[in-house]
Amino acid sequence: MRLTLVALTATVVGLTTPAAADQGCEHMRQLCKDATAGAAKCAKQEKSEASPNCKPLINVREATCAQVEIICKPPVGEPK
Repeated sequence: MRLTLVALTATVVGLTTPAAADQGCEHMRQLCKDATAGAAKCAKQEKSEASPNCKPLINVREATCAQVEIICKPPVGEPK
């Protein structure tokens, strides 16, 4: 737990510069896309969007994409 807190603090401190924040947001957007693809693939394989096996993937997708919406502004030229 302590190591996770240290890593999270380092990430937040590292995102204080604009260039680093843009790079961090780009990475978070990619994680959101990957999580979305993984959840969709699971739902497709299970033939049911509400499958209990897919629920953890759906939760990760929702949390990851929510962080992107809260923390990052959309890239210039992209609608919200």
